[in-house]
Amino acid sequence: MCGRYTLKTPADALADAFDLAAAPDWSPRFNVSPQQLGLVVPAGQVRLARKMRWGLETTWSRDAPRIAPPINARSESVADKPMFREAFRRRRAVCLVDGFYEWRPERGLDLFGQPYDIGGATGRKQALYIHRRDGAPFAIAAIWESLPPRMGAQPANPAPLADEGRDETFALLTTTANALMSTIHDRMPVIFGAEAIGVWLSADLPAAQALMRPLADGILVARPVSSLVNSPRNEGPELIAPL
Repeated sequence: MCGRYTLKTPADALADAFDLAAAPDWSPRFNVSPQQLGLVVPAGQVRLARKMRWGLETTWSRDAPRIAPPINARSESVADKPMFREAFRRRRAVCLVDGFYEWRPERGLDLFGQPYDIGGATGRKQALYIHRRDGAPFAIAAIWESLPPRMGAQPANPAPLADEGRDETFALLTTTANALMSTIHDRMPVIFGAEAIGVWLSADLPAAQALMRPLADGILVARPVSSLVNSPRNEGPELIAPL
């Protein structure tokens, strides 16, 4: 996790919230899915958001076409794992979001610690929309790569290439779950407040590693939403409407 997210905040509001040098070229999205474009802020002298494709590709991973580009990387091993370590050292970024989805098993404990059962042994899961209590957008730690355009076979439903014809891709970083997320999943994204973004983008490795921890409790809330989000083809505000 996470495997789907939203970014519906208007572009001007994103520029203000994240101190961007210019408003990004972005239309509200309610179901950003793997292999689609997300809005990413890489390190640089000027803080600008760029569209990149979700699913990290490296030069050597392109030689293994049967392996899907990873959309997430574990923060505990990102500095050491060959596929991720160079990007972690040299190409850290943040992905701009204002909520994400997770799916809760049909049986377990709810957000208040009470048992629930949404339908017996059917294998169904309940989609949940998770966002800040105040509704504000937030940043998820990311790493990214920039490669020449892919030659030959293309991935299924490929997204357009990013800036200047380069194929820019990214993965989100995850960490252990906080109290809320532990009732849903054992992992959660590495989420930053505004004050940590600059440190993550520009700090040395030890300082960056120190930021990769669960978000404090009480900031996020979760609510059940429609199964419409299960299909990456679905879009619109009805995906986050509370049941």
